[in-house]
Amino acid sequence: MAQRRYIDAEPLLKLAFETLQRVLGKDHPNSIQSVNNLAALYISQRRYEEAQPLLKSALEACERVLGREHPQTLLTVNNLGELYRGQGRYDEAKPLLKRALEARERVLGKQHPDTLDSAKNLEELYRADGR
Repeated sequence: MAQRRYIDAEPLLKLAFETLQRVLGKDHPNSIQSVNNLAALYISQRRYEEAQPLLKSALEACERVLGREHPQTLLTVNNLGELYRGQGRYDEAKPLLKRALEARERVLGKQHPDTLDSAKNLEELYRADGR
């Protein structure tokens, strides 16, 4: 999505999402990742109302299937926090982004790219919130 070819990406992401859900089931890690991918596209387009239910269902599935500190779960927590930050819902975003950062530091280490991404996201939240 670096080229911003959203029109091309969306039908492919939807097809992957629908196919994986049907073939592997909604709780399979690949199906959950496809939900995250589609939601990330919607977030990048500021289509928050479409992304939110996807991320909430993905988070529930991740926590149930993979556990609260699995990297995929933490990606979903981070993405939901980013969605709320994008909507200006800072009080809802903060605990999610803090959770993602703290858990990623424990699980992945302080220098891991995903941990650094979480730190950047939390910093952007604080900046947007005027802190």
